[in-house]
Amino acid sequence: MLYSIPSFNLPKNVPSAPDQFYKIPIKGRFFKDEIGEYGESIVVGEFEGLCNYQESAKRVFSATGVVSKIVGTCEFNYDIFPEYETIYSGEVEILGSTRSISNCTKLRDNNGNVICTKLELE
Repeated sequence: MLYSIPSFNLPKNVPSAPDQFYKIPIKGRFFKDEIGEYGESIVVGEFEGLCNYQESAKRVFSATGVVSKIVGTCEFNYDIFPEYETIYSGEVEILGSTRSISNCTKLRDNNGNVICTKLELE
């Protein structure tokens, strides 16, 4: 007898790592687009948790010469900042260094619920 497995229409970018791979501790904070009275960034939220972290390096050619650029990707299997729909800027502390957030993606299921968050770091 054959059984059919129900298919779900989840986005293709759903994190591929099982829960046991979310082990790298991370702390972060998110900033508003505006600047404070003294030129400082205004913090709108902070988080701390575990993530799946991958890092890659590439060479970038510019007018001043060759520069190595390290790019990191953090995946979380939940919404790290549910108060805001989109995250524009911020910084994280991971593996002993502070990195700035260059891109944030919140992946959603068919009902609009956030199933995971992906941060790209510079």
